[in-house]
Amino acid sequence: MRLGTRTWHGTRQSIREAKNRVREIDGLLQSLYEDKVAGEVTADLFKRMSKKYGDEQSRLITDAGHLEKELDECRRVQRDLTAWINRIKECLTIDSRTRAIVVELIDRIEVSEIYSVDGEKNLDISIRYKFKCQE
Repeated sequence: MRLGTRTWHGTRQSIREAKNRVREIDGLLQSLYEDKVAGEVTADLFKRMSKKYGDEQSRLITDAGHLEKELDECRRVQRDLTAWINRIKECLTIDSRTRAIVVELIDRIEVSEIYSVDGEKNLDISIRYKFKCQE
């Protein structure tokens, strides 16, 4: 996720500008072709200009695609983070344990085989939470 210093609005604006320029280049290429057919532009000039416009158009399409992927990834991360924050807020206001809360917080419960110590039957229970606490 490289978006970092660039704003969401600025990124969307860059994508819009790139797409507009791609459409503009389409029109320029069309005009250039018509000028060549009409004999107003030499074949050499047509080749050079169409290559220049084609290269610019390819670069713009690639850049806009990368920016759209970045923006989509940032949106996904923001949704995930918002959902995680909402879950944490819910956990902070727990009044009573319910099955739904236990399912939300606990990954699994491990119960050992029964073993005997000094004639008493024992077993170990280990609870694995879905989050890790750092000490």
